[in-house]
Amino acid sequence: MALANYGDLKTRIADFMFDAGIVDTEAADIVTLSQAMLNTTLRSREMVTSVDLSPTAGVFTLPTDYAQWRMVVEKASQRRPLEYITMEEAEEVYPDRPSGLGQYFTITGSSLRVFPTITNDINFVYYARLGAFASDSATDWLLTRYPHVYLCAGQMVAAEFIKDDAEYAKHAAALERYISMIHGQDDAAEIASAGLHIQSITP
Repeated sequence: MALANYGDLKTRIADFMFDAGIVDTEAADIVTLSQAMLNTTLRSREMVTSVDLSPTAGVFTLPTDYAQWRMVVEKASQRRPLEYITMEEAEEVYPDRPSGLGQYFTITGSSLRVFPTITNDINFVYYARLGAFASDSATDWLLTRYPHVYLCAGQMVAAEFIKDDAEYAKHAAALERYISMIHGQDDAAEIASAGLHIQSITP
């Protein structure tokens, strides 16, 4: 059976763990827990997305699927990339919250604040978390490109569910290798294009 969609994934998890009595409803929970775990460790270019955000009283609300920031740019008349600082640094350097063109940003909970305070929108580039499947026929980029990663994560969670330490350790080690390979592919892709620089031509 191919792992073409969410329904296939649940079935295969149940099949691989048949001797443990895993059923479809439990397989659904296992996939949910697998996604939660993968969202803390997996970072791939397929997860990178971009959105424009507008401030409310100087504060930007992060997207609900936010996992980790990649780049923040103020959309001023000339775009301004912003640098990250900690909350403590922001309080020390900008205690009075002055206004102006942005230089830095910090993130607290689900909010992003720019220093100095800006009224312009920002372009927010970030890693988006894997989302819940809407139906059995649904799929996502990870299931399409790396179905073995989903299956391995599901087997690891299932092994933890049935308290099989040996199976858990086996699948955890395999999953670590798979994620490392995905990260390595992304690193290689970025390094391969690092030598390309576009310069403006001065007339």
